[in-house]
Amino acid sequence: EESGYVLDAEVALLAMKREHVFKALAPLTQMGIRVDVLQLSPIALANMAIFDQLPDPATVAQDSVPPSIAMVAVGVDSTDLVVTNGRRIWQRSIPIGGSNFTKSLVQGMKLTFSRAETLKRNAVKAEDPKAVFKTMKPVFNEFAAELQRSLNYFLGTDRTASISKVVLLGNATKLRGLTEFVGQQLQLEVQRLDKFAALEGANVVRSE
Repeated sequence: EESGYVLDAEVALLAMKREHVFKALAPLTQMGIRVDVLQLSPIALANMAIFDQLPDPATVAQDSVPPSIAMVAVGVDSTDLVVTNGRRIWQRSIPIGGSNFTKSLVQGMKLTFSRAETLKRNAVKAEDPKAVFKTMKPVFNEFAAELQRSLNYFLGTDRTASISKVVLLGNATKLRGLTEFVGQQLQLEVQRLDKFAALEGANVVRSE
């Protein structure tokens, strides 16, 4: 800010289609739950990262560029990638989700979708776990390659940026070996989020 004017400010304009809003609110409305705030998932991810994963902004020098973390939320059909250091937010949607792993089993092992979904979730208990993971390996590779391309693009747009770690979220990330595989491919620290670090209060922490 200089002489009362904000210089070099970055503004994010976000929008959501009305029908998508109503669809998202429908289950809550039916249960009589009042919703005061509705966020797009990438912004919710960024807010969660800033609150739970990043250091307190007050402890970071204003003239320094803190490292970013990459939040990777794997959905059914797509994956939300959000990279933030608490000051800037970068987002991209990747067209790969949990269903891609299931479809690879449907095609590769000639299964119904429901059978493939069950097998995916219980791969280590399968009669031939090695065959299951071999069938899903191309999707593992594609998923890691898309993340690598996206993160390389982000780093290419800001030469001062760096990434300290990658955090995976979503049921599909429970796939055995996925976290380790992505870490090896990206050559970064990769962890799956299984609890919130900054939540306080017994009732909040125990809530599901």
